[in-house]
Amino acid sequence: MSEGNPDRRIRGQILRMVRQSGSGVTAAFLAGVFRRAGDEPAVINLDENLAYLTDRGYLAHRQVRDDVSGVERRRYRITADGIDLIQGVTQDPGVLYVD
Repeated sequence: MSEGNPDRRIRGQILRMVRQSGSGVTAAFLAGVFRRAGDEPAVINLDENLAYLTDRGYLAHRQVRDDVSGVERRRYRITADGIDLIQGVTQDPGVLYVD
């Protein structure tokens, strides 16, 4: 995987945002953050990058229902493996985490 792979950067940014949230975030929240930063979520393959991080065990998700709207969404939270990755205890060439 090359240094110039934008997915590596996106994955690191996702991990940073989820870690900072404390209680977890939804994909819609992440999409909004990327959109405000000028990155279109479809272009950055948000779903694919979330799947990568989840499949590798760095993020976990659960379905949550909004009490007001009744809409169900996945809420992502960082796992112990994700914390190890961002703290440099483990490495993954597919993730570029910059603190």
